Amino acid sequence: MGPDANSFANWTFNYAFADQAISGGGVMTRFNRITVDKGTSMVPTLDITNSNFTAPANFLVLRNGTFKLSSAGAVAITPFNVTTSIPYTGRIWMNSATATMSFTGGNLNLFGDLMVTAGVVNVGSAANNGIAANGGLFTLSGGTVNVAGRYDEIKLAFYKKCTPVFTKKYFDISKNLFLCFEKEYQKK
Repeated sequence: MGPDANSFANWTFNYAFADQAISGGGVMTRFNRITVDKGTSMVPTLDITNSNFTAPANFLVLRNGTFKLSSAGAVAITPFNVTTSIPYTGRIWMNSATATMSFTGGNLNLFGDLMVTAGVVNVGSAANNGIAANGGLFTLSGGTVNVAGRYDEIKLAFYKKCTPVFTKKYFDISKNLFLCFEKEYQKK
């Protein structure tokens, strides 16, 4: 894939009907930009199993589907080095016991899913960098996850606000609004 130091490849994986893989055991498998746009769900997967996979920082564009790292090699990659959102129909899956995946330089916003079953995942490079779950799932069933800042679950903040006082206040506002509309409707 990379015959010399100045060669690189940009690839788009957009086949929505089956999983795809970057496999093999070549001495060097160097990519510049990978775009994963596999339909309209996170089910179709691009699985990196090549033990010599390399790519520069910020190489991944994730639109739809799953980017899965299952390499048996000691691979170290940085898919994103700025604040990034995993889309609702996207998933990043770390599945390599010998690899490290880093998301540096900002937050990781989960509208879609982050799954860690093996390996090391690093998120953020400063105390205010972290993971924000905006409806997406963060699943940790193996491996190690290091977060520079914190893990925020946005809906948890809303649940904390939903006290009986909060609920009564907004129920009363809604009730009064309904009664006002009902009164106006009856006039007509």
